[in-house]
Amino acid sequence: MNNILPKEIEKVISLFKELPGIGRRGAERIVFSLLKWPPEKLKFFGEELAALTVNVKRCKVCCNLSEHETCKICSDGGRDESLLCIVEDFIQLPVIEAASYRGKYHILGGKLSPLEGITPDKLKIDLLQKRLSENKNIKEVLIALSQDIEGQATTVYLSKILAIYGVKITTLARGIPAGADISFANSATLSAAIQGRVSV
Repeated sequence: MNNILPKEIEKVISLFKELPGIGRRGAERIVFSLLKWPPEKLKFFGEELAALTVNVKRCKVCCNLSEHETCKICSDGGRDESLLCIVEDFIQLPVIEAASYRGKYHILGGKLSPLEGITPDKLKIDLLQKRLSENKNIKEVLIALSQDIEGQATTVYLSKILAIYGVKITTLARGIPAGADISFANSATLSAAIQGRVSV
């Protein structure tokens, strides 16, 4: 079908194919569906997409997505200030929230992977150290990274550099399979892993 489609449609299909979990057929269905929308709705959709990088920022405290300088979680006075959960990226937050976690977060921005050029200076480790230095309310740091090789290496690295802050350092219990990405863990498994977290 790609030989008979206009080039402009092909370009948009190619863009949708870059999204995770969307192949050629899925991208075609999305674009064909968009073409049935009224022009004003399609224009609004495009404007909202374009505005994402302008209207959505990173929280200055934890690096979560936010409309303001500080995200909703960091601004929530009802959360447990003594518990700080370190995650790779913001995509893990909804999964952990579904497991009834009610502490604060720190988004690392990835995992150590020297082969891919991801060294400690590329992650939000300096900001994490600053938080621990300035916030004496933090008593426990839960390192909730995926259980693949990079995640385990990052956990070991973090546990060594955070040891000087006198906080309890824990990681998820092994209810999360080795090599698994926690983004795909169900809430029951993740809840059990959080409850059974172990010291590093």
